[in-house]
Amino acid sequence: MEQDLPEYRSSALAWLGRTEEAKAEAQRAYETEQRRRWYRHNPNGADAVAAATKAAEAALERTAEYLLAMRLERLREQAAELCCEESATTTPTCCAASDQMGGCSGRNGNVPCGREALPALGVCARHRAQELAGEVA
Repeated sequence: MEQDLPEYRSSALAWLGRTEEAKAEAQRAYETEQRRRWYRHNPNGADAVAAATKAAEAALERTAEYLLAMRLERLREQAAELCCEESATTTPTCCAASDQMGGCSGRNGNVPCGREALPALGVCARHRAQELAGEVA
């Protein structure tokens, strides 16, 4: 099962990259890049299109990572709720993870993040997406 995780993750990211939300974000990034000052004279030139395509691909990837982090969080919350329902209690041992909130434990360089942490994760959505992408140890 462990060896299948990267394949599942890449499959999920590919699927999430085809969602309307991801496509819309990629389109916004593409158009924003084409409107940059240095491309205004020729927004359909090769340089402008190449830069806009690169920006759109990066936005698509970022959005897919974010959507994956959000869906995984929802699944964790649902699993915690099921745990509580199955045990017919709401004891701290059962639901402590789903109620845990606070500041993000991640850091931006040497500075603490300061964003609100996602429930049960201890980090914000940005740092969670970085964890999933393997950018943070």
